[in-house]
Amino acid sequence: MPFWKFFLVNLAGATAWGSAMVTLAYFAGKVVSLEQLVAWVSQFALVAVLILAAVIVIPLWLESRQEKVETGE
Repeated sequence: MPFWKFFLVNLAGATAWGSAMVTLAYFAGKVVSLEQLVAWVSQFALVAVLILAAVIVIPLWLESRQEKVETGE
């Protein structure tokens, strides 16, 4: 794809996406208060961090257990 064609299509997509997000954020701000939105985001962030930690820690823990079983410790 030629650069200028890509650039124009990408620019149009970015403009549409940005307009849609700003419009949705504006109307969501009318429905949900900022305090409530911040509370929801912080709860989601806490859950996301816990899930991420579990995804990292559990496989490492299982691998170390398997190594102990194989070596007879």
